[in-house]
Amino acid sequence: SSVAFLSNFRSPISIISDVSKRYAHIHHRTIVASRSRRRKTTNWIPSSRSVALPTVPTKPSSSLLLRASLRDLLEQNSNPTIPPPSPASAHVDSIATIAEEEKEAQSEAAASDKMNTENDNKPAHDIVESRCKDEIIRLHDFFVDWFQGSCPNTDEAYAGVTNALAPSFSMIVPQGSTIPLPDLLDKLRGAYAVHAKNGIEIEIQHVTLLQSYGDVHLVRYEEWQRMGSPIVQETARISTALLKENNNDDGGDGDTNGLLWMHVHETWMPGKAPGKAPVPE
Repeated sequence: SSVAFLSNFRSPISIISDVSKRYAHIHHRTIVASRSRRRKTTNWIPSSRSVALPTVPTKPSSSLLLRASLRDLLEQNSNPTIPPPSPASAHVDSIATIAEEEKEAQSEAAASDKMNTENDNKPAHDIVESRCKDEIIRLHDFFVDWFQGSCPNTDEAYAGVTNALAPSFSMIVPQGSTIPLPDLLDKLRGAYAVHAKNGIEIEIQHVTLLQSYGDVHLVRYEEWQRMGSPIVQETARISTALLKENNNDDGGDGDTNGLLWMHVHETWMPGKAPGKAPVPE
């Protein structure tokens, strides 16, 4: 039995050597398996200068992650009844939301820059002419509402006229007489709903900016009116108006496109004065 025991006995050095060999063998197999998995998962390609390596998705920036974390904390503190989401889903949702908001902000900024560029490239003459046209149409649209009684007969509603006319405003009507501002305002105020039964239409055509002198603009336009039913009476006049930039010290305010009416001179267009043959509807 002693002989059998001694034949099976191994020295410590032999045991350590055997363990080292086994560990080295296992470690070698682990490295080989790891390299094999890397080839499969990342489409590993042997080193070659002509082959592009696979792209690696970029991670969100640290500032974006910090903003997402702060937003999560603020939302949780503002409504403690809502259970906090899992860290992974919270970051994904917050990062996606912030990224979308940044994208929308960039789109709005790009649109604003494009609009500003278009306005910068647009001649100053065209910009002033467009503003004058908008104001002329606005005032005559108000006249239609006032004459048809479709707006309230109040001082607030009538301010659509009083806010637009300068204190020194005057008007020469097609018949050739001059009407001062107080008489004109009284006449217009008394004409409320005068066309409520048969209706009236006013169309502005061919607005042209003739000249600009500093903040004063000389404009010409055509005013076509159609009124009455079933027989429609059509009239047309060509008008010259003097408009001034509203500096808030000449009276007038409100939504008048930043302009004040200083003077208007009207003339009947050929064959379009009242009393001519009416147009059947």
